[in-house]
Amino acid sequence: MTEETYHAVRDYAFNLANFMIRNYDDAEDIAQIVSLKFLLNEDKIIKPLAWSATVIKNEVYKRAKKTKGLEKLLEKTELEKIEEKLDDACSVDKYSEKYISISDAKTLLKRSDYRIFKLWLNADFNVKKVANKLKLSYNATRSKVYKMKKNLRAEKLKQQGWLGSKDIIDYNTNKNIITFINTFVKKMEKRDFDHLRSYFEYIEIEKITKLDIKQIFNYDILLLKRNLYELYIPYEDSKSKVQFCIFRFKLDKQNHIKITKFFAKPTKVVKINMPKKEALKMLPRMEKGVLPISAEEVIKILKKKDP
Repeated sequence: MTEETYHAVRDYAFNLANFMIRNYDDAEDIAQIVSLKFLLNEDKIIKPLAWSATVIKNEVYKRAKKTKGLEKLLEKTELEKIEEKLDDACSVDKYSEKYISISDAKTLLKRSDYRIFKLWLNADFNVKKVANKLKLSYNATRSKVYKMKKNLRAEKLKQQGWLGSKDIIDYNTNKNIITFINTFVKKMEKRDFDHLRSYFEYIEIEKITKLDIKQIFNYDILLLKRNLYELYIPYEDSKSKVQFCIFRFKLDKQNHIKITKFFAKPTKVVKINMPKKEALKMLPRMEKGVLPISAEEVIKILKKKDP
């Protein structure tokens, strides 16, 4: 499987889920679930997009069931059959059974996730057995297993040297990032700074120019060093032009986001002239999603005046 195929499946999952449910957060969660299942079953999948379409619809149905919006679309017995098929499809978990030893998982995971990992492993990847052991509902247990898998994958990728990918972000941090983005967009539109001060303790939020944000597309992220990240947010403005802004943030001991720097794209963009050899030297770093230059350097280049 190529990285291009993985990203194509992930983007397709987000776009289709968002089209079906019109909810950014839920669509993002579904995209993560689908992309993880794709990684776990890539050897069995012949047509990635066709396969992902089926899994996306199943995930949408399950979420609708939780909110009691599915009774007219699907009977309970049919839904259980779908869930059983999905469990069978995920019976081979490459990130726990084959590639992650118990000792490695203990090192990579927090105690609560490691407990779920051991139960998941000992139950032969059967959610119902884990639910019985935990004395929780099926859906609550499935959610715990999903969080554990996402956290395990994030830690494993960071251990392997990945720096620039959303997949290195654990479940809770991703949730905090989504919450921050939504809060920032809504409150900045009204210039309501009071609800944003907890994020902007290190910079004067009043000096941030009001951004013309019509729609947020997604986000990407770069790990600079432990607990210090750069968050890249592309968005569409009211004139249907694509813009972007960059936040540098750190995580405190409670995993709260604290913005340390903010960059907005200048209105004027200049062409970057770079020798071919220099550009080729950057490619190995870019393979793992790492931007070869810092945000400050990008801003300096974009602000340069034409000769």
